[in-house]
Amino acid sequence: ETALSPKVTLAARPTDWFQVYGSYGLGFRPPAITETLMANRHPGVVGNIVRFFPNPFLDPERSEGWEAGANLVFDDLLRSGDKLRLKGAYYENDIENYIVAVQGTCPGVLACFFFRNMDGMSQVNGLELEANYDAGFAFAAVMWCGKDRSPM
Repeated sequence: ETALSPKVTLAARPTDWFQVYGSYGLGFRPPAITETLMANRHPGVVGNIVRFFPNPFLDPERSEGWEAGANLVFDDLLRSGDKLRLKGAYYENDIENYIVAVQGTCPGVLACFFFRNMDGMSQVNGLELEANYDAGFAFAAVMWCGKDRSPM
C-alpha cells in the first residue's frame, strides 16, 4: 500500500526567547518486518522462555493527529556561551488499526506474544517535557513523557 503523510505546522515567535506552535497531520505506518515475518526470542536471560511470533496479515496503521507546544531559548544564562533549552508539547492522535503485541499461550514457553491490529479507533495522547543545558564543557538533558493509549 502507499499513502501520503501530510503535516502542517504553524509557529509564532513573539520574542526572541519564546516560540509557540501547533501541528496537524495524517500518518501512515506499514507493519515492520519484525511484526509480519520474523519470529524471535526476547533478548537476555529470558530468551528461551519468552517468544514473539509474527503476523503476516497485519493492516497498516493510519492516523490523524495534532500537537501544540512551546519552546524557550536562553543563551548566556549562567556563563558566556551557555545555552538552556526548554520544550513542552501536548499531542493527540487517533489511530486506526493500531498494531500491538498481545500475550498468548504457547506450550513449552513461559510467555509468548504475537502482533495484531486493535479493533476500531485507538487514541494516543500525551505530554512531553524536555530541558537541556549546554555549558560547552558539560551537557545535561532531562526528558519526561507521559502518554495514554485507549480505545475510543
